[in-house]
Amino acid sequence: MNYLLGGLSIFFCIVALLSVIWIISPAPSYYIWLYSVAVSEWSLWLGALALFGILGAFANYGIYKNSTFLIVSIIIGRNRFLDFRSILF
Repeated sequence: MNYLLGGLSIFFCIVALLSVIWIISPAPSYYIWLYSVAVSEWSLWLGALALFGILGAFANYGIYKNSTFLIVSIIIGRNRFLDFRSILF
């Protein structure tokens, strides 16, 4: 369960971050770029996904005291979550 919770939090943060990056920079495929443009319309949902990833990392740290997933998830997810906050304000 330790690796599942930590792995999911990192996965959600990476998906949220790459969806934003590939709107601006060239994506590996046209379909991935098209996905990123479509996802930009769902920016609030991706911000929530990044927040879920960060909270999952905190839960993983609180339950199992594994700080590796915590550091990686927060570094990756905070970039997407900060973009989410800029939309609201």
